[in-house]
Amino acid sequence: GQLFPMGSADRVASLRSAIEHFGALAKLDDSQPLAWKSRVEMIACYRLMGNLTEASRHLQHWLASNPPAVVQTELQTQGVLLDLAQDDYTAAVNRVKELEQDNWQRTAEWDDAVIQLFLAISNAAAEKGDATQATAWRNQAIARLPQIARYGQFWKRRAETQLARSVSSDANSPDE
Repeated sequence: GQLFPMGSADRVASLRSAIEHFGALAKLDDSQPLAWKSRVEMIACYRLMGNLTEASRHLQHWLASNPPAVVQTELQTQGVLLDLAQDDYTAAVNRVKELEQDNWQRTAEWDDAVIQLFLAISNAAAEKGDATQATAWRNQAIARLPQIARYGQFWKRRAETQLARSVSSDANSPDE
């Protein structure tokens, strides 16, 4: 569904179909290997479809269901992306700070979402003309590059591309 333009009939149909499939699998017993993964993917589909209320509802439900540690990370990653989709940077940053205090089980997707968050905040600060904050948040994203590089070249290049895109958008924004 992500290959189609946002809001297009093809995207909506594709994501609805995925939600139906994942919804059936999400009802499986917790011990079933596909149950938790399907629950996470269903939340992602709702978010990508723009149904943030439903994504949030499912996220809260499954977070309260005592998921395994790795699933907790996947769910919280969806939480960061959901906060980001709502431009709720404060909630997303608080989520990251709170979770990373403890012995947090990080994943490539988690670190990628955090980099997306830091760059979104940097871009928002740049749009407001606050170059100091924009640079500070971009530097936090840059500081994550060695961590995400541990997951391999794909994740490293993805992060570097996001960073380049962010720098490029700042360079193209008009000075005030």
